[in-house]
Amino acid sequence: LEELFLCLNEYTTVTPATMPCPTLRLLHITDNSLQEWSEVRKFGSMFPALDTLIMANNNLNSIQDSGEILQRLFPNLRSINLHNS
Repeated sequence: LEELFLCLNEYTTVTPATMPCPTLRLLHITDNSLQEWSEVRKFGSMFPALDTLIMANNNLNSIQDSGEILQRLFPNLRSINLHNS
């Protein structure tokens, strides 16, 4: 699995996977209700190869991590879309 589209599901939380998906590179989770950065952080361990995260149209309050921490959480992330979040 390399791409996962979870748009328009009204998600407010992220349930950690019991096993990571090491091949996922694109996560498209637009138009949900993710508000807490602590929920988004979970994607880093679930999808270690993630290079594109599209989270437009969520209600994200803020990103509370420094650039250094973000790099550790998402070591392969090259693109993030937070439009209207």
